[in-house]
Amino acid sequence: MNFVLIYYSIYISLTLVLLILVGNTLFKNGKVFLYDIFNGDVELVEAINRLLLVGYYLINIGYVLAFLRVWGVKDWVTMIEKLSSHLGAVMIGVGILHMFNIIILFYMRRKNMKQKKEGLLESQQAVPVNPIMQENKVEKNIAL
Repeated sequence: MNFVLIYYSIYISLTLVLLILVGNTLFKNGKVFLYDIFNGDVELVEAINRLLLVGYYLINIGYVLAFLRVWGVKDWVTMIEKLSSHLGAVMIGVGILHMFNIIILFYMRRKNMKQKKEGLLESQQAVPVNPIMQENKVEKNIAL
């Protein structure tokens, strides 16, 4: 029995499922933060959110494939141990990238709020109602 091929199949399948689930969750829930940072510019938020998702997939799939090489897998126990350590490394890497993005967004938001207080964004003072939040309220009302 070739444990290396079994390992590769399991590793690639699990990491792709994990990356897709996390990517879709970040894409869906990140819009609200981007909307706040970019003062309600829906087109800009949608474009940046899609670009962030593409970048997320490229970086993380590249990371997963870079660490695909495995050796010394001769039994089930070794395979599970190596699989868990590689999946753990992928999850830690995804978490670090996510926290890095959150820190950048936090500083962008803080700078934006400071500029609003100073009156530098006078033309954008009257921000329209957040359409993303309105969508969610409408969906919740329909569900009830």
